[in-house]
Amino acid sequence: MKFKYLEESTTSGQLFPSRFAYKYLERGMKIVGWLRPAKNSTYYWIYTIYGVTVVTILNIYLPIALFGTYFVDFERFTPSEFLTSVQIAFNCACLALKVFVLLPQIKCFERAKEMLDVIDKRCVRHEDRVEVHRCVVLCNYVFMVYQCLYSSYATLTYLSSAFMGSPPWGFYLPFVDYRDGPRSLWVAATLEYMISSPGIFCDQLLDLYPVIFGILLRTHLKLLIERVERLRTDDQESADQSHEELVNCIKDHKLLLK
Repeated sequence: MKFKYLEESTTSGQLFPSRFAYKYLERGMKIVGWLRPAKNSTYYWIYTIYGVTVVTILNIYLPIALFGTYFVDFERFTPSEFLTSVQIAFNCACLALKVFVLLPQIKCFERAKEMLDVIDKRCVRHEDRVEVHRCVVLCNYVFMVYQCLYSSYATLTYLSSAFMGSPPWGFYLPFVDYRDGPRSLWVAATLEYMISSPGIFCDQLLDLYPVIFGILLRTHLKLLIERVERLRTDDQESADQSHEELVNCIKDHKLLLK
């Protein structure tokens, strides 16, 4: 199944753990060069070079290409094009800042998944595991919705601008002048689309991570509240077992607050 992490009920009867909520997000992070493999991996240095190249293009060249056109070709802007370009330039600068803040903290992503593994071990009831599974599917559905929305924005902006006779975002492209004719216009527009699409995808990942984290946090807090409410309700449970479960609830609460 191509999108097996979107299945409400799997054919094998397997219930997904919480870490699978980040499955598509993690793949996206690998695509943009944020998650390097282990140092003993065959592809470590190849991927490192690839990641540095992608980060450099998106976070150094992209802002230069946007702001550079204000100095080199400012007179070509119409008022509406200028206002659109300023908005995109501001978003691009913020994206670069967010990426440079995120990358040193990327190891926290792995620690968050390990924390979810610990909390999942407390979900011993089938009903709790089903609730976690549904949460995972919801998170991956949210990823796909974001993917469609962000991709649609990039593609529609590219096509509508090109058909109207102007480049979509107004990058500074020193070797292509879109005013030389329809062919040059489509070449410039396509180059801008190819350069900006990874940037838009990075923005999507950065916007999506707190959403997925919030959904997971809400689900596990709900399950934790239910566990606390069930304390001392089972007549077959001893006082020591109830105390142990209470201690586990406190530990899980501390984990969720980290």
